[in-house]
Amino acid sequence: MTLKPALVAASLVMGSLLSAPIAQGDTNGYIGRLQHDGVPMLSGTVPAVEAGMTACAMIRDGVSPQDVAGQVAGLWSGVLGPRIVAAAQDELCPDTLN
Repeated sequence: MTLKPALVAASLVMGSLLSAPIAQGDTNGYIGRLQHDGVPMLSGTVPAVEAGMTACAMIRDGVSPQDVAGQVAGLWSGVLGPRIVAAAQDELCPDTLN
């Protein structure tokens, strides 16, 4: 049994698509930006990145960045929320910038 050239070509294309890296934001840049902007990460960087990714998801779902800023930092949202959202949009999800 021989493979047809079209089948071989299709297999090669699918293989390259499946092995392509998934686009993702710059988490190191995001952490650096938070540090530069004076956002404390008392619980470590993982919760900070999770807050940024949550902000990105909320903005993509249609929530305004201002409303997201009021929700992502708990009691400190008024002070830190805008910094977290700005860093997230710049570093993690620049596709959400207008």
